[in-house]
Amino acid sequence: EIDLMLLPTTGATYRLAVYGWYEERGSIRLTVTNDRSATIAGQITGPDEVTPLEGIEARPYQWDGFGWSSMFSQATYSAGDGMYEIRGLPAGTYRVRFRDFSGYYLREYYDDASDVDSATDIEVLDEERVDGIDASLAEASKISGQVTGSDEVTPAENIDVTASTWNGVGWDLASAASTDASGYYTIGDLTAGTYRVQFDDSAGNFISEAYNDQETLDAGQDIVVAATTTVTGINAALREASRISGTVTGPDETTPLENIVATVYVRSGSSWFEKSSDYTDASGFYSAGGLTAGTYRVQFEDYNGTYLREAYDDQATLDDGQDIVVPGTTTVAGIDASLGLASRISGTV
Repeated sequence: EIDLMLLPTTGATYRLAVYGWYEERGSIRLTVTNDRSATIAGQITGPDEVTPLEGIEARPYQWDGFGWSSMFSQATYSAGDGMYEIRGLPAGTYRVRFRDFSGYYLREYYDDASDVDSATDIEVLDEERVDGIDASLAEASKISGQVTGSDEVTPAENIDVTASTWNGVGWDLASAASTDASGYYTIGDLTAGTYRVQFDDSAGNFISEAYNDQETLDAGQDIVVAATTTVTGINAALREASRISGTVTGPDETTPLENIVATVYVRSGSSWFEKSSDYTDASGFYSAGGLTAGTYRVQFEDYNGTYLREAYDDQATLDDGQDIVVPGTTTVAGIDASLGLASRISGTV
């Protein structure tokens, strides 16, 4: 049995499609009942409690027995007059988050709480409309800067920039942004506090670093941010990364294998830790970047289970694998693999 909540528009025509899982077949019985869902509504304004804010997300949360779970599909956005409606809610207890994804205003939870655990419960009954769940969002603090290549001139685009805070044990992500074509970024949605900033290139062309020119957040420099303030000049000049590349083929050493994951590991103490990875393309080629100068090992794995996992060079495990010494700003090519066919166990249940 499946319950489908539809919030129809008057005069519109709808069609309902039902698909079986793989080749499953069966009869379909459609039962239409009156809408008994509830609505939570209100208005979102700026700090003056007057200026309406458009495009602010209002998302409900509901207790799932372990914590407050986000109801992603029920989220809605405020209109030009700042008004919003969260419709289609079963009777129950909810909490609501308001978030400006541009980062200009601080996110908050009803009623004026900084986290969901401190938010106010909103009780709704079947077919009830609860109005007046309003929010007045404060202006957020921000961190901004520019990211370039090692020449400190060429802008680096699409670099992920994150601001994190210390929780006493580790670093918690507070907010994030990406650099534009000019290398500029602005991280918004920040409260007053002390942060550290990290720069990561998901494409692997540059080496990740923390501000100010440190390898890790633990060694990074604190950035103190006051309320309703933009801290500028948090810049970075990223060094070009090294890479490991190669081609993966089947047992015949000729047929290229696509979508094989090649993972680069570095040893720390008695354990191997993932440093970088890439999937092979249609020609079997991969190129795992983001590497500093060092010694690595590479493992190849087919998540479909058709081919056997192996470590370079033709070993069953990383512990038996061959070291690959990578100099700085270099691509070490020719780290190839020819994967054997895996055995299988099959049957009928």
